[in-house]
Amino acid sequence: MPKKAKKSLGRTEGERLVQLHHRAQAEEEMSKKKEEMLALFLKDKLQKEQRNTAVNLLKVTDRWRSIQRQARVTELRGNIVVSRQMFEREVDELNFVIEKLMGDLQGAERQTAHVQASHLQQLDHLLAQDLKRMGCLHQDWGGGLQDLCSSYSSEKQQMFAQFEEQRDKLQSKVFSADQHHKDAMQEIKKTSTDRESWFSSHSDPKNVQMGLRDNLHESISNILGSWKHNINNVKKKEEEVALLLDYVTQQLKITMRLKNKAEQLRDRVKATEWEKEFMEENLTAYRNEMNLRFYQAQGQVASGRQATRKQLTQLAVQGDAAAEKQQAAIAQGEKVLRAAKMCLKLKLQHEDLPPLFAPLHLPPEEDTQGSEDVQHLQQRLTKAVLQRDALRKHKSDLSQENVQLQLLLGQHSFGLHEDCCPLPTSQAPIISAPAAGQQRHTVIEAAHIAKYCL
Repeated sequence: MPKKAKKSLGRTEGERLVQLHHRAQAEEEMSKKKEEMLALFLKDKLQKEQRNTAVNLLKVTDRWRSIQRQARVTELRGNIVVSRQMFEREVDELNFVIEKLMGDLQGAERQTAHVQASHLQQLDHLLAQDLKRMGCLHQDWGGGLQDLCSSYSSEKQQMFAQFEEQRDKLQSKVFSADQHHKDAMQEIKKTSTDRESWFSSHSDPKNVQMGLRDNLHESISNILGSWKHNINNVKKKEEEVALLLDYVTQQLKITMRLKNKAEQLRDRVKATEWEKEFMEENLTAYRNEMNLRFYQAQGQVASGRQATRKQLTQLAVQGDAAAEKQQAAIAQGEKVLRAAKMCLKLKLQHEDLPPLFAPLHLPPEEDTQGSEDVQHLQQRLTKAVLQRDALRKHKSDLSQENVQLQLLLGQHSFGLHEDCCPLPTSQAPIISAPAAGQQRHTVIEAAHIAKYCL
C-alpha cells in the first residue's frame, strides 16, 4: 500500500480524472448488475411462489379427489351390495320362471306322449276291427262257397246218377228192341222155310199159294204190328231220350252257370283277399307314415324349441348386455354430472380463495384456455344428458319389448294348452312389471313357442 500511494502521488491530475471516470463507470456497472441480480432474484422468487401455489393447488386437488374417491368408494360399495341383492333376486326369479317353464315343457311332452299313445292305440283298434271284419267276410264267403260247392257237387252226382240210370234203361230197351227184331226176323225166316216146305209137300199150287198167302198175311200183319209197336216204343224212348237230353243239357247249363258263379265267387273272394292284403298294406304304410310324420313333427318341434330357446336366450343376453351398457352409460353420465357439479363447486371455491393460492398475474392465454375448458365441459355435460335421455328411451323400449314377449309367451302357452288339452295343465306364470324406477329386463325362455314359431 505505501508503494501505491507514492506512485499515486506522482501521477498527474489527468490520470486521476481518468481513474475517477473509470471508477464511476465501474460503480454504475455494479449498480446495474445489482439491479439486474435483484430483478432476477425477484423473478426467481415469483416463479418459486407460482410453483408453490401450483403445488399447493395440486395438493388440495389431490386431497379433494382422495376424499371424493373415498366417498365414491363407500357409495359404490353400497350400490354393489344393492345390485348384488337385486341381481340375486332377479336370478332367483329367472330360475323360478325357468323351472316353471321346464315343468310346463315336461307336462307338454307327457301330454304329447299320451296323445301319441292314444293315437297308436286307436290305430291298433281300427286295424283289429278291420282285420276282424275281413276275417268275418272271408269266413262268410268261404262258408257260402263251400255250401255252393257242396250243393253243386251233390246235384252233379244226382244228375250223373239219373243220366246213368236213364242211359242203362235206354240201352236195355234198345237191346230188347234189337232182340225182338232178331226174333221177328228169325220168325220170318222160319215162316219162309215152313212155306217152302209146305209148298213142296202139297201139290196144289193154288191152295198152297192161298194158304201161304193167308199165313203170310197173318204173319206179316203180326210182324208189322209188333214192328209198329216196337217202332212206337222206340219213338217213345227216343222222345224220352230227347227229353232226357234236354234235361241233361239244361242241367249242364245250370251246372255251367253255377260253375261260372262259383268262379265269379272265387274271383270275388280272391279280389276281397287282395283288397284285404292291399288294405293291410295301406294300413301298415299309413301307420308307418303317421309314425314317421309324428317323429318328424316331434323332431321339428324339438328343433324349433331349441332354436326358439336359443333365440330367446340370445335376446335375453342381448337385453341384459344392453341393460348393463345402459346402466354403465347412466352411471357414467351421473359421474360426469357429479364431476361437473364438483368442478363448478371447486371453481367457485377457487374463486373465493385468498390471493395467496391464486396466481398473481394470469395471462390472457390462460383465461381463454379456462373458458375453452369450461365450454368443453359444458359440451360434454350436454352430450351426457342427451345420451342419458337416449338410454332412458332405449330402456323404456326394451321394457315394452319385454312386456310384449311376456304377452306372446302367455298367448302361445294358452294356445298350446288349448290345442293339446286331453290333459289339464297349469298356465304359465305372468311376471308383473316392476315400478318405473326399479324396472328390470327379465330373461324369458319360451319352451312352448317352438312349433308355433316355425
